[in-house]
Amino acid sequence: MQNTASASTGSVPSSRLKQLIHSLGPGIMMATAAVGGSHLVASTKAGAIFGWQLAGLILLVNFFKYPFFRAGVQYTMGTGNSLIQGYSEMGRGYLWLFTGLNLISGIVNTAALLLFSASLLGYFLPFELPLTIGIYTD
Repeated sequence: MQNTASASTGSVPSSRLKQLIHSLGPGIMMATAAVGGSHLVASTKAGAIFGWQLAGLILLVNFFKYPFFRAGVQYTMGTGNSLIQGYSEMGRGYLWLFTGLNLISGIVNTAALLLFSASLLGYFLPFELPLTIGIYTD
């Protein structure tokens, strides 16, 4: 019987670890959704140029941004539907607007990250890396 008790006690930390991973999952997903390419590129440049002068603006933007992230989480938890299903239920116009905004955001973020990565690569290469493509005509 003592063997059974020690076996069940050994599974408690494993269960706690599993519960911790399950509870961290949505938070990590929300954090990755909140931090995009613009935060990586524009925020570092703005911080280098303006320093602490923009701290109040950053707090204000996050203050207004948070309710939208919170509403999305509450909607999905409350209804069991995804946000895309919710936009679809509101009408095709909302779904197309959502799709268009996500496409634009994806293209802009990808372009910014590619430009940022290319500029970083330029620092490590022993030769010059042109960021423009020249088309020459005779």
